Amino acid sequence: MDFLKATEKNIRMNVLADIGRNFRMKDADYSRSDRIAEIYNDFLYQTVAESLGDPVEMRNLKIQPLGGPDNFHPKKHNSKRSAKVPILVLNATSINGGRNWQFTARTMGEPPSRKSLIDIDKKPIRLRRATEDGYQKMVKNQQDFPLGHAVAASACVPGLFEPLAISDLYFDKNKDEKLCRNLLMAVFLIIRG
Repeated sequence: MDFLKATEKNIRMNVLADIGRNFRMKDADYSRSDRIAEIYNDFLYQTVAESLGDPVEMRNLKIQPLGGPDNFHPKKHNSKRSAKVPILVLNATSINGGRNWQFTARTMGEPPSRKSLIDIDKKPIRLRRATEDGYQKMVKNQQDFPLGHAVAASACVPGLFEPLAISDLYFDKNKDEKLCRNLLMAVFLIIRG
């Protein structure tokens, strides 16, 4: 299926077309934003990238260039390449702290803060980004984070789609408890090369 055929299915109207999912929206952990994420996967991504799994996971979107090292990392190896490998960055805003939140093929979370911003931003709590080890170092239920959910979070606009909730993302090992539910919304996407 191609992109045009997928868009002709009227993605927006399909959000409310499934009665079972509509009833599920009464639960705190499921919303129209979750539903549109599923539809993005089913109509757009799954039809194009079947080999990447169902749903298509963010961690499966890494690009391995021909002739590049097995441990290829764009930030480390792109400087030596004439044809740079692009980095997909889906941006959202964390409502919990009002800061930028990024989804990439390697990790998700708040990007590292720049020294100049530390003096301006006095909020003591940062929702840390997963380490460079990426998704495998995250809590188990977030390791397979779907592309459709990342896109939905980056597309959530007040009044149209409520913020996308990411539950159980942070875990306090000392207290054996979950810390918070992160709410994301945004309006932009950046692809860097």
